Amino acid sequence: MSRRVVGLRLLAGILAGAAASAAAGSASSASNAKAEQPPQAAGPVTEPGAGADAAAPEEAGSQAAAGTLFDDNRGGTPEQRFTVSGRLETEAQYLNNFDLDDDERTDRLRLTPEARLELAYRPNKGVLAFLSFELGRDIEDVQGRPPSGRTRLELREAFVLWKDFVEDFELQIGRQDFEDGREWLFDERLDGVRLVYDENDWEITLAVAREGLVRKDLLRSNRTKAMDNFLISAEREITEDLDVVGYFFRQQDQVEGETRNFLGVQAEGEVGSGLDVWLDAAVLRGDDGRGKSLRGYALDAGVIYSFPAPGKPALILGYARGSGGETRKVDRGFRQTGLQDNEDRLSGLANVKYYGELLDPELSNLSILTAGIGFRPSRTSSLELIWHGYKQVDASDDDIRESALRAEPNGDSRSLGFELDAIAAFRLGADLGLEVKLGYFRPGQAFDSQDDAKFAKARIVYRF
Repeated sequence: MSRRVVGLRLLAGILAGAAASAAAGSASSASNAKAEQPPQAAGPVTEPGAGADAAAPEEAGSQAAAGTLFDDNRGGTPEQRFTVSGRLETEAQYLNNFDLDDDERTDRLRLTPEARLELAYRPNKGVLAFLSFELGRDIEDVQGRPPSGRTRLELREAFVLWKDFVEDFELQIGRQDFEDGREWLFDERLDGVRLVYDENDWEITLAVAREGLVRKDLLRSNRTKAMDNFLISAEREITEDLDVVGYFFRQQDQVEGETRNFLGVQAEGEVGSGLDVWLDAAVLRGDDGRGKSLRGYALDAGVIYSFPAPGKPALILGYARGSGGETRKVDRGFRQTGLQDNEDRLSGLANVKYYGELLDPELSNLSILTAGIGFRPSRTSSLELIWHGYKQVDASDDDIRESALRAEPNGDSRSLGFELDAIAAFRLGADLGLEVKLGYFRPGQAFDSQDDAKFAKARIVYRF
């Protein structure tokens, strides 16, 4: 049986499972409504569970009132001295024609089962010690190659948090999750120290961290990136539902000599009844370590409007642009930190790769126009259809930075093409969630190969 047939069967199975889950979610919405908890705000110091993932998206503005896939209660409450929690997860992916050439036959099937254990200890209400391990296996079957697999045992988090280190100050030391609201700057577990001043409507954060200072995979040695990260940020709560953050973020590569300095502003939240907005804007200055100056900028802004109608229909509009182009002495291409996920909850229950589930690029030498619609068929389900149009800012034959595509642009045209994504999420129980994501990419004139790429992913998570 060909891998294309296997992939199509996987797609059919995913769609059938999604349809059955939607029917079950609609039938049980009334009974599950009582179990739904009010949204919780995420603070700058990472309590267990504050980090967003596709199974427990972050809350934001009026969209948060619609609920999440299920509530995240890792770490327990301040009244619980010792808690044990975790999750079991399985993710299946089918990647078709990511080289945009049907003749190459490089389809991929990926399966990733994972089990996570989390231990939290609170000797008193002001101190938390947290430890998290994850055991997983990464299995991949690439057309034309024998199947391969790798088992890993990761130390995900290991930190101590003092809520009242000094009056109005919080201190966190160890491996911890660094995350901004839209995961545009970072969503990564780093080894470091973070100090937060929290008073009235202001939160000021100072942090120093490095990725992989202590090995991540306990089953094998890891090469570290030797990238030091320094953060200074100030967050102001403009209203109960709208926050604005100004920041300076510096990265210094101790091996390659590259230095990046980001100065930016972020805003996210509700500004009117049913209207949510977001903004990420930054300038980049630095040196690439090879004698070339970095001079880039980026802007990402958008709105989500939820209509007061049955099914909670929502309209999503966004535009992002990361500068490009270079001379002999100056690289004007923006690049993100390398710690970002570019993932957030839009109108539904699940987190979404907001630059495209399939392409998933870094915002560098790109302009991206996004339009989408979302629906809530029930309190326990959501559906979203999102379109992305891609262009290069400066026509280039360089790879699309961090993209999953294996095809290179030709440098003759700026038109990269468009992507259409369908995202469905279902709350199957208080602690059980299912996501289904489908992606289709149609290449533009910037690619010599003109065959379409397709993507499918199903993810089921059980938390305990």
